[in-house]
Amino acid sequence: MAADGRTAQSGLNALLNSQSIAVVGASDRLGTPGSRVMHVLRESKYAGEVIAINPRLPTFAGAATYRSLEDCRPGAIDHVLVLTPADTVPDVLRECVRRGVGAVTLLPAGFVDGEDGEGPAALFGAIVGSSGLRILGPNCLGIVNAHTGLIASPASAFMAGAVQPGPVSIVSQSGAVGAYLVGLLAEVGLGVRYFASTGNEVDIQLGETVLHYAEDDETQAIIIYLEGLRDAAAFIDALTEARRRGKNVIVIKAGETELGAEAVRSHTAALAGDDAAYEAAFERLGAYRARSLGEAVQAARASLVPMRTRRRVQRLAVMTTSGGLGILAAEALVTEGFDLPPVPAAAQERMRALLPFCTPSNPIDLGGTVPAERPQFLELLDLTVDSLGLDGLVFVVSNMPRSPTAWTGIRETLAEFARRHDVPLAVIGALTEEDAAMFRGLGAVTASDPLEAARELAVLDRVTAQRASTGSVDHPRPRARSSAARPLPDLAAMELLEEYGVSFPASAVVALGSGELPRELAGISLPSAVKLLQDGVLHKAAAGNVVTGVREWGEREAAIAGFRAKADGQGHILVQAMVDHVLDEVIVSARRDETFGPMFVIGTGGRHVELLCDRVLLLEPVSAHDVAAALTRLRFLRDLGEWEDTCMRAVTDVVFALQRLLEQRPSIVEVEINPIIIRSEAPFAIAVDAVVLATVPDGA
Repeated sequence: MAADGRTAQSGLNALLNSQSIAVVGASDRLGTPGSRVMHVLRESKYAGEVIAINPRLPTFAGAATYRSLEDCRPGAIDHVLVLTPADTVPDVLRECVRRGVGAVTLLPAGFVDGEDGEGPAALFGAIVGSSGLRILGPNCLGIVNAHTGLIASPASAFMAGAVQPGPVSIVSQSGAVGAYLVGLLAEVGLGVRYFASTGNEVDIQLGETVLHYAEDDETQAIIIYLEGLRDAAAFIDALTEARRRGKNVIVIKAGETELGAEAVRSHTAALAGDDAAYEAAFERLGAYRARSLGEAVQAARASLVPMRTRRRVQRLAVMTTSGGLGILAAEALVTEGFDLPPVPAAAQERMRALLPFCTPSNPIDLGGTVPAERPQFLELLDLTVDSLGLDGLVFVVSNMPRSPTAWTGIRETLAEFARRHDVPLAVIGALTEEDAAMFRGLGAVTASDPLEAARELAVLDRVTAQRASTGSVDHPRPRARSSAARPLPDLAAMELLEEYGVSFPASAVVALGSGELPRELAGISLPSAVKLLQDGVLHKAAAGNVVTGVREWGEREAAIAGFRAKADGQGHILVQAMVDHVLDEVIVSARRDETFGPMFVIGTGGRHVELLCDRVLLLEPVSAHDVAAALTRLRFLRDLGEWEDTCMRAVTDVVFALQRLLEQRPSIVEVEINPIIIRSEAPFAIAVDAVVLATVPDGA
């Protein structure tokens, strides 16, 4: 509580919507961070109070400065921006606590762990205590609220009116990347609402910031630059809320983490590494993943296109005033995966009646002109969309905007078409900034280059698909995966999975040594497989420990004898009946991801699973609908024909078994069943091999 009874704002509101900001390290020396911040706050016409703190600076621009926070005028201070070196920060934080400051942004880097191994988070936490002071940073680039002129950052990207207000909010774990995105957005005419660089995240983290944006009425799209999550639960909650409120989230995810040594990791670790888990989470939570900064900007533009319908953009036609540019546009669209259907004969006849010199194929070459009368021009556009059943129309105007006499009527007709139809329009040509802004305001895509337009339409289609997704966002809290995990012995793994309903072939265990073969072996039909099971050997086929297709009794005994000699007394020999009535092989696996909790992999199975890379990842909880939707995306399912439903039911049963296993057995951290044979007779799914990793008790 401040001396005059006014209370500082709290939390992110104090940070991003502050009515007063104190700049610790304010300066009048040109080029210094303190000077840049003070000047940009004046130039941006920030309506709040700016307080300069510097013991060696008596005045700034004619206004008094203060030696410290405790020396400055009485009353509440919402936000303190710290530009001074790292060794000054603890004392500044103590002053903030005593003054009842709401939030502090720490730009300095260079904090090191103390003698007890604790980092700055522990130190700052001890100082802040229960005061309610929130901390952004350290090692960050500050924050921006472009709508109020609050630019609490020395970044050159924010100088001299470079930041324009708009509907996009950015949060970035790299200040430089986030600031660069602000500039890229400005180049395409998009302004920002908020910018925040979270830095080392000792307190305020990325998820909490995204949630603030999701709850902000002025934010329509959110761009996130993400390197890693400290609080996955907060991130999940934020994306869930953004989706509930119809806010579009675009994520740029950088960095991958190696999950254990190559020699001992399972196929699942190779397939479902950290980056793959993030990918699955983004899809599940309705966030669009951009692979580049440019794609993020395209996605932001596309996400702001008015959504009169949730229609996918897949069937397109090109209408052009230039044959060559029309061909380039058509080729670019086909390259991006769009369908350009042919024009029906009846529609071709009507098009020639409206414009005798046109070539009514797709692309539709208008012969360098358009119908002179607007009703005929609109009829031509409507006919094209309706007769071809289009999801969008690409119109190449080339240089016509440079001829005002001809262009005015074309522009107004295309604008009327855009208002009347719920399919997107793309306009390619030498558009002025004013024309481009007008068309974009109507939900159209504009570009000067056909390839640029094709790529933006492709992004628009993916954004539309993501926005229309109906997958569940009810997500459990992540559970940490212990690094001290070892594979269960093969026989123990099989017994565990059978307990949860996973079927294996009829089998018999043969002891090592030269003893007699067990009587149970006679009950294992031919053809059969003979396997040498040894601790630590996860991939038996790669190690030469599997012989399949054994069709003679003598051949099987020879394989057993060979493995007895190879084993040197270590392990067991397993004889399994070969599975018949085979339709296909799949992999089903599960593991506890350290960030997002239990996740599942379904894909084409067998020895070359990583090379085929035909797989889908799912996050818990998994429903039958989720499994069915995942399977329809896999290549192998398309070849099963009438057995497709059988495969879906069989794989769903296995996924549910693994889901129950992880829920009921906390010590199990990873399960891989590869391959599972999908059969045309019951049981419809039989596991041939499996690996189960479990945590090791302390001292074991």
